[in-house]
Amino acid sequence: MTRPLPASAALVPVAILMGLAAADQDAQKGRGKGTEVTPETYALTFDLKQTELPQVEIFYAYYPGKTGAGKQELTLKADGLKLLRTRSMYTAAETREGPLPPQAVPRLLDVLAEENFFGLEERYPAGDHPSYRRVLRVTLPGRTKTVIVEGPAPAEFERIIGALKLAASMALPETLLKRFFPNL
Repeated sequence: MTRPLPASAALVPVAILMGLAAADQDAQKGRGKGTEVTPETYALTFDLKQTELPQVEIFYAYYPGKTGAGKQELTLKADGLKLLRTRSMYTAAETREGPLPPQAVPRLLDVLAEENFFGLEERYPAGDHPSYRRVLRVTLPGRTKTVIVEGPAPAEFERIIGALKLAASMALPETLLKRFFPNL
């Protein structure tokens, strides 16, 4: 059985992203130990190569349980971010796109590895009648995993989503503040 998350749980991905960004700044200023870290020399998790980053896709969606309701989807790739929402099943989709900082995807991969995303269960059911469904799908070269949450989610899932929303807000600030997505 999962327990509710403490309010501080959302800060862990932020601390990870901020700490890694600070380490990059220190290395670039000559204060770091070792060689300078650049996008070309940064060691990637999951044994990925820099040339494989364009194949990485992180997809997150919120689907209400109400019949005919709209949807909210976020797709993050190395070349940018795409947001999509519909207010109902019958309305046209609204989309927004924006570029991401070059280190956003590698940093998110770090969070995925730290939170053991590929070790999570594939489904966290709500029980009788789920009021929503959240889907997180990560596609790497030769490997895809989808996690579906209809009820309480494990803390690892919530930390990953927090990091994903923070990274997405770097491209489109309205992502984080619920201006475009009321439920993500």
